Amino acid sequence: MKSLTLILALTVLIYPSSFATETVFHGHSTHHYSHSDIDCHNDGISYHIDDGTIVITHDGADFCEIEITEECELYIDGDLIKTNAEGKRLLQEYYDQASELTDAAVRIGLEGAKIGADGAILGIQAVASVAKLLRSDYDTDDLEREMEMKSAKIEAKAERLEEKAEAIEDSAEELEELSDQLKDEIPELEELEWF
Repeated sequence: MKSLTLILALTVLIYPSSFATETVFHGHSTHHYSHSDIDCHNDGISYHIDDGTIVITHDGADFCEIEITEECELYIDGDLIKTNAEGKRLLQEYYDQASELTDAAVRIGLEGAKIGADGAILGIQAVASVAKLLRSDYDTDDLEREMEMKSAKIEAKAERLEEKAEAIEDSAEELEELSDQLKDEIPELEELEWF
C-alpha cells in the first residue's frame, strides 16, 4: 500500500490525544480506541480503525472499501471474500500488525504532545527565572546552566521518541510487504491496484 508510513505519521499529528486500551480476544490482542478511533488520509487512501475493524478505503473514481474484522474476515465493498487457510493466516498477521502499528503511533503522538508541553513549561520557567536575577546570589550564568540542564532532559526524551518513530517506520514497511503477500494470495485484492 502506497505511503503507509506517511499515513501513520499523519495519525500521530491528527490524534495526539487519543487513548488506546487493550483487551484479549480469543488469545489475540485487540485494540479499541476512543473517538471512533483512528482516521487518516493520504493519496486518496483512508485508513480507519472502527470498533475493532480495520477499514481501508480509496476515494478515487471508483470508491472502494476493504474491511478486515477481528475474526480476520475480509470484506470488499460489503461482500465477504472467501479465503483459504493461508489467506486467513495473512489476514490475521496483517490485522495484528496494523493494530500494533496504530497503537504505537498513538503512543508516540501522546509522548510527542507531552514533550511539547514540557517545552512550553520550560519557556514559562525561563521567564519566571528571570526574576531570580534580581537576587545577588543568582546571575545569568546560573540561569543559563539551569535552563540547559532542563532542556537537555527534554532533548533526550525527543531523541528517544525519534528512535521509536524510526521503529514504526520499519513496521510500516513490513505491513506494506504483508499487503503485497495478501494481494498474491487473494485475487480480489490483486484486482485493486491501490492496495
